[in-house]
Amino acid sequence: MNQWTQWIAVATGIAFLGMLGAGCSEAPEPDAAAVNAEDLDIVSDAAAEARVEEATAVSGHAVSPETQARIDAYTADLLTSLKRSADFLAAQESFSFQTDIAFDVVQANGQVLEFGGTRDYLVRRPDRLRIESIDDDGGVKQLFFDGQSILIDMPNEDAYVQVEKPGTLYAAMDYLVEELGAPSPLEDFTSENFAAGPADRIVSGFYVQRVMLGARICEHLAWRTQDVDVQLWVQEGDEPVPCRLVITHKKAEAHPQFAADFHLWDFAPDVDDELFVFTPPESAERLQVQSFVRELRDDMEGK
Repeated sequence: MNQWTQWIAVATGIAFLGMLGAGCSEAPEPDAAAVNAEDLDIVSDAAAEARVEEATAVSGHAVSPETQARIDAYTADLLTSLKRSADFLAAQESFSFQTDIAFDVVQANGQVLEFGGTRDYLVRRPDRLRIESIDDDGGVKQLFFDGQSILIDMPNEDAYVQVEKPGTLYAAMDYLVEELGAPSPLEDFTSENFAAGPADRIVSGFYVQRVMLGARICEHLAWRTQDVDVQLWVQEGDEPVPCRLVITHKKAEAHPQFAADFHLWDFAPDVDDELFVFTPPESAERLQVQSFVRELRDDMEGK
C-alpha cells in the first residue's frame, strides 16, 4: 500500500459509523490525581454483561415486553449522549483536534495488517477545512478546502489532486464520499450534525458505562448497524467531545477495525484564510481525482 492511499483512506474522513479539522492547544482535562474513581459509578461486570445481552437483541428475536422496554431505554440513553456531543460540535464556529488512528487492511491471503498515523483537523464553518497527516512510515499529506476547490497535496510523491467544488465544506466532503466513494471514517465529525446518520441506521444500541480514558471521564456508547459495530467514547462535562472511536466491519473478511483516539481539542484556533490555501510547486504532477479515488479503493480492498 502506498503512502497516499493510507492517508486519504482515513483522513478525508467507509464514512464514520460505517455507513465520522493544525497545531492547537489541548483543551483542559481533569487532573487524574484529583479524580475519585469511586465517583464514576461504573456498572459491575455482571450488570454490564446483562445490559449487553439485552441491548444487542435485534428485531426477529422474541423478547418479552419488559425486556424490549429496557432495550428501548438503553437506546434512548445512547441517542441522548450522542446528540449532546453532536450539538456541542455543531455550535462551534471553528475548532481543531488531533487524532491517532489505526486501521486494518486485509491482504489477499487473508492476513490482517495494521496501518496508522496522526491527523490534525482545522475547521472553520461553513466553508474552510484543512487536514494534515503524518503516517507511521513518515509520509506527509495535506488536504485544503478554501470554499472554492479541494486540493490534496502529496509532497512525498511530488503530486497533487485538485477539483473545483465551490460551496460548503459539508458539500465538499459529501462529494468525496458520496459521489466518488472515497473511504472516510472521520468525515462526519466535521459535519453539521454527526448524530443524524447513525440515528437512522441503528439496529440496536446502548449506553455501556462511565469509564476513565487517561485523565478524562467518558461515556462509553455502543451500537450496531447492518454492516458495522461502533463504539464511541464521549467526554463528560461542558465539552462533550469524542475521545475514542472504534468501528468493526463485521461483514468483511477478518472483521477489520478502524480506531481513532482524539486529543488536543481547541475551540479558538487560528483560522486565517491563508491556512486553507495551498499552491503546488511547478514540479508537482496533477492527478485526476476519479482515478485517484479508484486506486484508493482498490488498494484498501487489497486488489
